[in-house]
Amino acid sequence: MKEGELRKLHRWISITVALFIVLQTATGLIMSFGLLPAWYEVFGFVHYGAGVGGRVYRIFLGIGILGAVLSGTMIFFRIMARSNRR
Repeated sequence: MKEGELRKLHRWISITVALFIVLQTATGLIMSFGLLPAWYEVFGFVHYGAGVGGRVYRIFLGIGILGAVLSGTMIFFRIMARSNRR
């Protein structure tokens, strides 16, 4: 895969996954600090509930994070290889 295509893929994955990471982080922090106790059930449902759909969501989130890390690592090594040739 060409570096330009890899960068586009990395950008697309990272922006998409970032939205869901923010959701997971926000609900986890709110629950951990005991903020908004009236909403605890809702945040718990979003953070670690939702049955089979929630498990599928978290699996895809994990795959997305791995994809972003792997593509970012590939980009990094290509940059390093390019700078070592000089």
